[in-house]
Amino acid sequence: NVHDAYAGRTLPYPRVFPLGTTRPLAVDYVAARNWATDKPHVEIKFTSELSDDPLPANAVKVEPAVTNFGLRKDRATLFADGNFDPAIRYKVTISSAVTGSRGFPMAADSTWGATFPRKPATILFPPGEFRQRGALGLRFALVQSNTGILRWRLARIPGDKLPAVLKKVRAEVEDGAPLLIDEFALEVTGRGEFPAVSNDKEELRKIEWKSDLSGPYIFEASAEAGNDKRIANRALIWFGDLSLTQKLGPVTLTVRAAGMGNGQPV
Repeated sequence: NVHDAYAGRTLPYPRVFPLGTTRPLAVDYVAARNWATDKPHVEIKFTSELSDDPLPANAVKVEPAVTNFGLRKDRATLFADGNFDPAIRYKVTISSAVTGSRGFPMAADSTWGATFPRKPATILFPPGEFRQRGALGLRFALVQSNTGILRWRLARIPGDKLPAVLKKVRAEVEDGAPLLIDEFALEVTGRGEFPAVSNDKEELRKIEWKSDLSGPYIFEASAEAGNDKRIANRALIWFGDLSLTQKLGPVTLTVRAAGMGNGQPV
C-alpha cells in the first residue's frame, strides 16, 4: 500500500486512472518516389516512430525481387533502396515483426502496391543567394528534367527595388506565378535557352556567360511543364571583385579591401 511519508496514512480507497488505448503499430502509407537527381526508391511511413533496435530479418519484402536491396530507417519511416525499375509495379510486404518505439509490433503483415510515377517537371539548383566574381561573368549550373524548352534570364536589380525583390526571392516559388523580372520590370542583361528534355531524362546544364558584372542580379529559369503549366526557379547573385579581410586587436578592428584579380588594396 502507498503511505503518507509523514503521517503514515493510506488512501481511503484505490484510485484508477485511464492511461489511454494501446494500439499496434500500423503502416500509414507506401509511396514509390521517382525524383530528379535521386534513384527510384520506396518510402514506407508508419503511424509512430520505429524502435531503435535493428530491423528483423525480412522486415520488408519486395516482389519482383530487386538487386542491391537495402533499408534505411528514419524515425517513423523506412526507405527501401535498390535497383528499382520505374516501369514495374511492385508488391511490398511489411513484416509484422517490425516494432514501434513503444514496443508494440504490427498486428499482421501489411501488403501494398507501389507504382512509380514519371519524374516531375524539374528545374533544379540550390535556392537562395550566391556570390561570384564579376570579372568572370555568370557561371551557373542547373538540372533539367521533363520540361519543354528552358529559358533563362539575368537582370540587374536597382537599389530602390532590391528590398522588394529580396523578399520575393526568399519566398517559395509558386507554380504559375509571374516571373520576378517581368513583375518588377527589370532590365535583362543576359539570356539563353536549352532544348526540351523528356522520357524521364536528366540533363545537367552549364552556363558560362562572359560579361563584366557588378552588384545584385536575379537569375530566373522557366519552362513549360505540360497541361499549360509553367515551372520556374530563381536565385539572387551578387557580383563583385573585392575581397575583405579583417584583423581583430585588443581594442581595434582593421578591415582590408583588395581586388580579387591582383590582391592590391583599394
